[in-house]
Amino acid sequence: MRSNRQRSILQQVVKTLKCEMPRRIKLIFCLGSVHRFRIRPHMHSISLDVFFQSPTKEAEEEPSSV
Repeated sequence: MRSNRQRSILQQVVKTLKCEMPRRIKLIFCLGSVHRFRIRPHMHSISLDVFFQSPTKEAEEEPSSV
């Protein structure tokens, strides 16, 4: 279950992404606490992970294999 704070943050992210890339946004929920947006640049998309689990830890950058 998401808290109101998490939901508002998520809505903010969605809003921003829709402004930047209005075409296609796929929202994937992982493990219930990780919200992953996948939007690939070559397919009009970028990737963004939002972690609500550990607020003190910055979102870890994973090496993207392109």
